[in-house]
Amino acid sequence: MQASGREEKKVAVTQGAAVTSIQWASDGSAIVTGGEDGAVKVWSAAGMLRSTLAQTEFPVYVATWGPDNDRVVFASDRKLCVKGLSTDRKQLSWKAHDGVVLAADWNPVTGLIVSGGEDAKYRVWDSFGRPLFASSPLDHVVTCVRWRPDGDAFVAAAYNTLRLCDRTGWSHSRESPEVGSIYSAAFSADGTQLVAAGGSGGVLLAQLSDVTVTAGSIHAVLSDAAQIHVTDVLNEVSEVLDYRDRVTQLSIGFGHLVACTGSQCYIHNTATWATPHIFDLRAPVSLIVLSQKQFLLVDAVSGIQVYSYEGRAAGNPKFAGLRTDTLSTEALSLSQDAVAVIDSSDPKQVQVFETRTGRAVSAALKHGNDVQEVALSQSTPSLQERRMAFVDSNRDLYITPVLGHQSEKLAGLVDSVAWCDSCDMLVALADGDMIVWYCPSAVFVDRDLLAAGCERQPAPAFGKLPRIVAFDGSRITVRRGDGASVVGTAALHPPMLYALVLKNDWQSAIRLARFVKSPQLWAALAALSISAKHLDAAEVALAALGDVAKLSYIQYIKNIPSVEGRNAEMALYRRAAPETAENILLQANPPLLYRAIKLNTRLFRWERALALAEKYGEHVETALGYRRRHLAAVHREEHLGAYMKHADKPVDWTAIQAAKQRSKQAEQSRAGGAAAAGGGHGGKMDE
Repeated sequence: MQASGREEKKVAVTQGAAVTSIQWASDGSAIVTGGEDGAVKVWSAAGMLRSTLAQTEFPVYVATWGPDNDRVVFASDRKLCVKGLSTDRKQLSWKAHDGVVLAADWNPVTGLIVSGGEDAKYRVWDSFGRPLFASSPLDHVVTCVRWRPDGDAFVAAAYNTLRLCDRTGWSHSRESPEVGSIYSAAFSADGTQLVAAGGSGGVLLAQLSDVTVTAGSIHAVLSDAAQIHVTDVLNEVSEVLDYRDRVTQLSIGFGHLVACTGSQCYIHNTATWATPHIFDLRAPVSLIVLSQKQFLLVDAVSGIQVYSYEGRAAGNPKFAGLRTDTLSTEALSLSQDAVAVIDSSDPKQVQVFETRTGRAVSAALKHGNDVQEVALSQSTPSLQERRMAFVDSNRDLYITPVLGHQSEKLAGLVDSVAWCDSCDMLVALADGDMIVWYCPSAVFVDRDLLAAGCERQPAPAFGKLPRIVAFDGSRITVRRGDGASVVGTAALHPPMLYALVLKNDWQSAIRLARFVKSPQLWAALAALSISAKHLDAAEVALAALGDVAKLSYIQYIKNIPSVEGRNAEMALYRRAAPETAENILLQANPPLLYRAIKLNTRLFRWERALALAEKYGEHVETALGYRRRHLAAVHREEHLGAYMKHADKPVDWTAIQAAKQRSKQAEQSRAGGAAAAGGGHGGKMDE
């Protein structure tokens, strides 16, 4: 039918049997139908038959498209079946209900499937058919289920029954409209209104109400279509915010409340609730994400648009394959200077953009499995230090720098993850525990410090399928699978430690750790000081942890006279490539050749050590001497060609020691002159 109501074309789908299901693809390119003859067919937008996707022996009462319009889920008796349009995909089927399956829907944002059947139950599944929720039996068979567009909720309907449920299955509300059995329902594009058709011939119109968002002590409730009631329970302040049009999206956090109507965006400051900043929108907003200094809106026209809290537009990230209808808070993350987006066309990739310009900050992160959740650190002051955590389809948690991807695994069986809003603490709900990493970036420095700076708390109160809603300071708010909000706590002192480190007040940071006497805090201080190359604080922290080996190495580094020598050793400690440390030594003026050769011999890079000596024409005998000493210790014969050509050359250890002393004296004198000019290094180094 055309928009005017005129019939465009009539197509015979079955031979004498009823058509029981029909749905457009989300991009309007195809139609899928199911019928009482058991056939599932795909048609072009012009009504031409493309293929018979499946032929079953039972009537097909529901057939609906998958997230990418390349798969279809349909019902066959008591089973649900997933079939791809391409022949190389294997069909997946599983028993879904104890009665005939009458309804199903597949959400493109979350990838979850909800179904209803003659057993009077509705169930939630993942895309592989794994059960996530099963309701208790209703009074009547479930005749209709439909996801809200954002995937956060769905409706399940039966005879004179309409339920609004969270995506984990628990019920927000239960209504009893007198319309008979509800056979069809649809949400508006913004997800705030619902229309449903009843067996009595009635049409039901419904609207979401009492939508609540919370941040700290402030609760905001959308009590009416165009009115928000705000309550600050700590300061006992209450406000009523009125709008010209119906509010479709709202979010609160970082000291601001952002509310969107169909045509305008309102930005309120929660400290004053004075006149808000207002600007016009090009299209209805489907998602709001807030950060410390800015927020972003997602709509079908502008895509992803970043704004300041004064309403000024900033970057507009775009890339090939971006689909705004699949974006959610799990698939998109915002920080002060970056936006991370899971690539919907290839979920194994994560695209990262600069918020100010919208340009890509680096090549896309490429992972071995589909990425299902992504989160950017919030409090880091610079993009160079920004970290990104992500969870893949195996539910493994990884962390990587935003610039120069280097993924390191932190945990497995992860349900949810979140960064602290005031420091770089990371929390994850994994395998029934709540794990808090005081300094997750320690994984790039020293995994021993990562483990020592980790706090694990058993969290049986969180139940199944918990989600972290917020991580404010030391307060962790978790939404359980049954809808209850549970508050967990992390340590109070890491945000204080990060604030002191940010101000380079290392003495106060050490005093704080001594006062708290927490091994996790000492480990975080050690990792932060090593990353900042502040050796005095690292020495104190490692001594408090009782790590003698690392403490001895730090003391050895402190005694190296040159800045380049200390930087090279710290680069090795921080797990940098040997080439990086070697380049630091060779770029000194003059080059610290002896240290570069010794660095390679310590790492058993014998050929590189000799190549350096021959290139610069110095310390060839040093490389030969240490190589022969090593072979004698391990009782081996020489087999490296580079050294075999020097097999007849004698080694004079007196000359080697003399060359070593000359190199060290030259380094000492140069370092002494630099220290006199710069006032000494005081344990703090610069690359």
